[in-house]
Amino acid sequence: MKVLFISIVNEKGGAIVKRLIRLSLFFVGGITTISIVALFALIVIYSETAITDADTTTTVNDSNWSIENSAVIADMEILMSAYDLPSVSIAVAVNGEMVLASARGYANVADGISATPATMYSIGSIAKPMTAVAMMRYWDRGIIDLDSPIAARLPEWPGRHAAITPRQLASHSAGIPHVYSGRASQELISQEIYNNARSALSVFADESLLFEPGQDFTYSSSGYTLLSAWLEAVAGQDWQDLMDAEVWRPLMMTSTVLHRQPRQKQEAQDYMARISENTWLPRIPTERSFMFGGGAVLSSPVDLVRFALGVMNDDFLSPESRSLMWQPVALPMGEGESVINAQNYGLGWRSDETPGSSSITGVHHGGTVAGGASSFLLLYPQFNAVIAIATNAATPPELRAAMWRILRSYISTDSPREPSV
Repeated sequence: MKVLFISIVNEKGGAIVKRLIRLSLFFVGGITTISIVALFALIVIYSETAITDADTTTTVNDSNWSIENSAVIADMEILMSAYDLPSVSIAVAVNGEMVLASARGYANVADGISATPATMYSIGSIAKPMTAVAMMRYWDRGIIDLDSPIAARLPEWPGRHAAITPRQLASHSAGIPHVYSGRASQELISQEIYNNARSALSVFADESLLFEPGQDFTYSSSGYTLLSAWLEAVAGQDWQDLMDAEVWRPLMMTSTVLHRQPRQKQEAQDYMARISENTWLPRIPTERSFMFGGGAVLSSPVDLVRFALGVMNDDFLSPESRSLMWQPVALPMGEGESVINAQNYGLGWRSDETPGSSSITGVHHGGTVAGGASSFLLLYPQFNAVIAIATNAATPPELRAAMWRILRSYISTDSPREPSV
């Protein structure tokens, strides 16, 4: 391993720093951390191992899918090259069966560790549908009411915000802010490790609501941290334990855990930028455990596919729960009228028509750990089909668009199963 010092005054160095500044602004929602990023730009961990030399690790259940899988693996090569990705991991299921699990590139460039289908990635906001599913399993059993104020179970939440309900939190209509000053401090500076979501409420409990609960929409990871705390109160156990009991273990998600320090053995190193063919800038170390169901999970595409297949299984989750989660929430407009929120967001999931095929509904959620990791989970419930992808570098929206096309290539519209929504 070598240490490479970069001059930020030459043309190449200037371009790199500009890119890092853009990433940093996205990372903390505009909170000033440019000086921190510039400092990390001066020291880069340099690896002699070229990304392009990493072997593909692939498992396929059925040889009938060989043509489709070959095309997808070729697409992975193209995606890695086009978007400068250290690694890509992908999994696909069709008709309820896993047909592809493949990983390409390096989970850790400096140490020469290849990515495998079991490599765990930071999946960011895909923690939200997992949390929503745990909530709906309680709803299926009659344990909770989605429209009762959270204060009934969570007395430590400030009384001035006591009217917020679980449904509002899960649909981002509670008014909880997504970006606030304490978030950057927690991730980058204090880096306190929280063992449960209830103790993490202090990070944002003093923030003002953006609007009256139920009256508008604003995407909020903090809202899901609060939802996680409320679920802890319902379950009488820490969030990671209840998720393990309600979702991860029942669905055999063996590569899914709460994302916190120290680094897990199979955890991919996140990277902020490619400096040269063999040189990558690792992401600034952060502590994300305070987010819990808002975005503090490590997982693999294989586990994400297992999760999605479980959600579509009536033995795991009722059709009524799926319908509630996947139905975009309407917002009041006055005089008895309403309008669907701008993101087609339900309870932990988004639902949209498939590009180029309006007859196929796609249910999905993405995850981004800004400046370091990206993931995407897409379901076609009509075909019991799923695709999941994860990378250890930031990616543009076009990568998600490619997943719609790839999953569409696996299915036939001739004989879909009965829709679940």
